[in-house]
Amino acid sequence: MIPRTLFSAEHELFRDQVRRFIAAEVTPYHAEWEKDGIVPRSVWRKAGEAGAQACVMAIPFVLSAAT
Repeated sequence: MIPRTLFSAEHELFRDQVRRFIAAEVTPYHAEWEKDGIVPRSVWRKAGEAGAQACVMAIPFVLSAAT
């Protein structure tokens, strides 16, 4: 595998954190949510508390993507 040089160590920590969150809080319930057609609001709150929800993008990217 080619080593990643684009991202910092902090980014890799964030990726690990999100992976752990998904493994613990999403994967076990995914089939049920698919059947129900909705993801409970509590999961979004937990994602926010875990720091896995509010990703920040640079303003120029957001503006160019919106146009």
